[in-house]
Amino acid sequence: MASQQLLLGGGKPVKTYVDDLFKTHLYKGTNSSTTVNVGLDMAKGGLVWVKSRGTTTANHNLWDTERGADKRLRTNGSNAENTGASQAFTSTGFTLAGTATDNNDVNVHYVSHNFRKVKHFFEIVKFTGNGTSGRQIAHGLGSVPGMIIIKNRDTSDQWIVGHGDITATNPWNSFIQLNSTAGSVTDTRFANTAPTATHFTVGGSDAENKNGSNLVAYLFGNGQAAFGENGDQVAIKTGSYSGIGGRKVIDLGFEAGYVMVKQVSEGGHSWYCADQTRGMHWIRDTNLGDSENLRWENSGSVINNGYIIANNAGFEISGHPEVGKNGARYIFLAIALPTGKNGRPPETGADLFAMDVASGSSTPPTFDSTFFVSAAFHKQHQGGDNWRGWGRNMNGYYHTLNTNSSMNHASNFVWDSNTGWGKNQGSNDMSWMFKKGVSFDICSYVGTGSGQGPTRPHSLGKAPHMMWFKRSDSADWICGHHWAGWGWATELSGTDRFDISAQTGYFVNGATAYRGIGMSDNRMNQFEKSYTAWLFASVDGISKAGAWSGTGSQFTVDFGFQPRFIIVRGSNATACNNNGGNWDVYDSYRGFNAIGSTSYRISLNTSSGQTGVSDHLGVTSSGITVGTNGRHNTNGGYYVYWAHA
Repeated sequence: MASQQLLLGGGKPVKTYVDDLFKTHLYKGTNSSTTVNVGLDMAKGGLVWVKSRGTTTANHNLWDTERGADKRLRTNGSNAENTGASQAFTSTGFTLAGTATDNNDVNVHYVSHNFRKVKHFFEIVKFTGNGTSGRQIAHGLGSVPGMIIIKNRDTSDQWIVGHGDITATNPWNSFIQLNSTAGSVTDTRFANTAPTATHFTVGGSDAENKNGSNLVAYLFGNGQAAFGENGDQVAIKTGSYSGIGGRKVIDLGFEAGYVMVKQVSEGGHSWYCADQTRGMHWIRDTNLGDSENLRWENSGSVINNGYIIANNAGFEISGHPEVGKNGARYIFLAIALPTGKNGRPPETGADLFAMDVASGSSTPPTFDSTFFVSAAFHKQHQGGDNWRGWGRNMNGYYHTLNTNSSMNHASNFVWDSNTGWGKNQGSNDMSWMFKKGVSFDICSYVGTGSGQGPTRPHSLGKAPHMMWFKRSDSADWICGHHWAGWGWATELSGTDRFDISAQTGYFVNGATAYRGIGMSDNRMNQFEKSYTAWLFASVDGISKAGAWSGTGSQFTVDFGFQPRFIIVRGSNATACNNNGGNWDVYDSYRGFNAIGSTSYRISLNTSSGQTGVSDHLGVTSSGITVGTNGRHNTNGGYYVYWAHA
């Protein structure tokens, strides 16, 4: 077992998940004493990096547990450390003083990037300079750092950055300034010596080792497989790539939730920082607008562009010269998004799935959850209205679930929240919300137009049991289900049985990759078209995909948990010819009760509102009762489902 899985006195391993290492958190300034709960125990050690958003000009603010919460640095200048801010670290985040400038001005929106001090991920080292080049300084990262940032706290010397990929050869004989747009410089700031798992080496200049000065170094891990349930997942990676003048995928082996990119081969290019909380939009052939990027060296407003893009294999960059100039060299730092492969296992279904009716709030969120929402369904459940399927990185664009139409945009479909989404929705608007994890994943890909197309990575950590595919423009939804057989498919917007194709391997549903095989009409693999894949899996005690055969008589189905949500659909002709071809949804929020009492059914494939029924499906403490109504229980009918606690 990897070294991060330390043993307690009783022999039980202490597991560290990506959720425990890093969080992006959004908050609004109050100009009064404020507690910011980011979901990390920052009192155990770490760094908080705060920057205003939008058009506001303000300094970057960095404070850490080693220097003290009252001491701040800023990366947009070479200023010495500032002392005096009354702030503190807590077991859930940090506090802000009412007079804290640059991070708590009233009604200003901020983003905080929060790094926990954990082996193989992130380390903070304080030291006193001695002016001697070649000095070795001990660190506790536990592995070789991929990037090191050094600042002299007492002087106005520049920030010094070393990176293992600044140059193709001898990278630690070069450095780059964090507070500048300049390219890399050949110099002995790291004494031409690569760091080790126990020490890093500094030169003799004032910026990195002035005699008698107090300095701080931030060390970032690189590629150590030490995290997740089995201690075999990578949480952070540094590296480099060459621009090609167009979009390019940087394969990390995990989906990035936070990315920094800097061109080093020439000057004049910013340090760009993006994260999935603010949005890294990925739809290719629709004019989606821009993602929000910070610039580490700049106090100005954020840059709204599509430079850094989410990708299930890592991240993607555009061809813009800032991040993708043909032939230019770029360095990066990437941190994994918590997913089913590397994230903390859910304790209950509520950790991954939530439902809510809109509050009417004009600021996000109007639909509340207790988690970071990755995707959602939306519908006016009491009246006629289309279903909408939305993903965080779709920038307000959505698929209509009950039609085959092109994507559309809704200005109220905003993601700007840590725990929910949307604004300006009414009391008839309802949302079913999903978090990327072991039971659900939403993926994007671009068609290759070549045969079956490649298998593509997902982050469930197990094989999906139901998959939906949709092209961004007008095209059929293609849906498959494990219990209907992966050689068959149907449409989300229709009621036909699973019979579109008998092609063997129509879907591939591996534990780490999936594939929808391209067809002659290009519904799943048209060249340069964007696609979204919705993946649903079974997890003991949390979710379950399965099937039953209709008998006409009442019977029970055991899930091992009480479901709050279920989708059920007939898969053969017998079932579909008796209204079973609808994608029917029951949930506890609207009313899902025992057989004989009224439950409310609503169908994904129609715009109709909900209908009260008492003899269709009923909830039990460990599953469901299938009633005698032929919609879900025609003798000889076959029905597939996916349920969530």
